[in-house]
Amino acid sequence: MNPGAPQQGWRSLGLHYFKFNAVGALGIGVQLLALALLVDVLRFHYLAANLLSIGLISILNFLISDLWIFRMRKIARTPDEST
Repeated sequence: MNPGAPQQGWRSLGLHYFKFNAVGALGIGVQLLALALLVDVLRFHYLAANLLSIGLISILNFLISDLWIFRMRKIARTPDEST
């Protein structure tokens, strides 16, 4: 255990778990919305629309997770621990 690292208790672990699931649930909604938009409004073939919406949500989920969930881990690192 690193003495300089912040304590990871059950509350912190539960908060990370909640945030991770919230990002996943948001991703499901955005993916379905993008799929419906691409198929019904823009008249894409459903397989191409599915491919595009999955790609979009993968990038979006990564960015949200990186900025919102894992931000505190990056802040807690010291320069010599970043490698």
